[in-house]
Amino acid sequence: MRLSVFGLGYVGCVSAACFAKEGHDVIGVDVNPQKVGIINAGTSPNVESGIGELLRKPLVLGIGAAVLFSVVGIVALISFWPSSKVDTTPEANNVPVAPKRDMALIKGGSFNIGSNNATGALKVHLVSVVSFYLDKKEVTNAEYAAFVKATGHPVPTLDPSDEAAKGGYWKPWNGTDAPAGWERFPVCNVSVKDAEDFAEWLSKRDGVRYRLPSEEEWEYAARNGSTASLFPWGNSWAEGRANLNGRSGPRDVGSFPEGATQTGLLDMVGNVWEFTSTQVSSEDLKIIPQELRDPNSHIMRGGSFAEKINDGFINSADRASFDNTRNKFPAVGFRLARDGQ
Repeated sequence: MRLSVFGLGYVGCVSAACFAKEGHDVIGVDVNPQKVGIINAGTSPNVESGIGELLRKPLVLGIGAAVLFSVVGIVALISFWPSSKVDTTPEANNVPVAPKRDMALIKGGSFNIGSNNATGALKVHLVSVVSFYLDKKEVTNAEYAAFVKATGHPVPTLDPSDEAAKGGYWKPWNGTDAPAGWERFPVCNVSVKDAEDFAEWLSKRDGVRYRLPSEEEWEYAARNGSTASLFPWGNSWAEGRANLNGRSGPRDVGSFPEGATQTGLLDMVGNVWEFTSTQVSSEDLKIIPQELRDPNSHIMRGGSFAEKINDGFINSADRASFDNTRNKFPAVGFRLARDGQ
């Protein structure tokens, strides 16, 4: 639209020249032709007057027409200029929006998954992982409480039939709230189905599709991608870098910053075991006791506060599973992933 002002002025000048060429007079303009300043010595007064007439008509008319058409252009510009502001948000321009959660981008690559000595570990083999985002911290009680209040979903509860869970740190929730002081504990005593329901609700709320990470994604992130370190911080156990090794219960998420991965992921070892979206394989089922075999059960990774190093937990390649999708335990939680852009 801005170009129209200059365009109309140009049209005015061209029109004026054509108008003058056709011999039209300029009305109400008194110009002394002698002031034009191009009279040659020896030129007769008649010739001098004729030159002045030829010059003054296109000049004056061109100026007047240029002004007229410029004014028209400005009026048109104001009339047709959009009244609403241009939407420059990333969404309006199809630019990928950064995750609303505190997530780390895990760039894709290949690595040797598994271990030759970790508990239940996969046999070492090369796998490739595409880029994805992963929560820097485990989902907390406070986050889960928001889900419970918004949907009426049942709160985490202790499985009364699980004798192994009794006598531990667990306290029941106060209505739809976790016990005071536990707000930033990782949410526990939830099943895979509960975790999937939470991810579905959060996806609708945020307009972003969240999900559980696959087993391959989880190990790739915990072992620093292609580096494939045995622990998030390196290749050997270091006390004080994780809530693990026979401790009494979970801690606030992110309480061990020294144990972070290179991408800033926290508690990838210890605190609580974490669900993945990967179901047990036929090879897994062969080593699971007959009475506990369920092809729908999911792999868990990372270990918990209760495991002892080298006695129940070896390194980041360790694996475990529940016998069905609705089992829950006070040392098992989860974190969320989402596809990369």
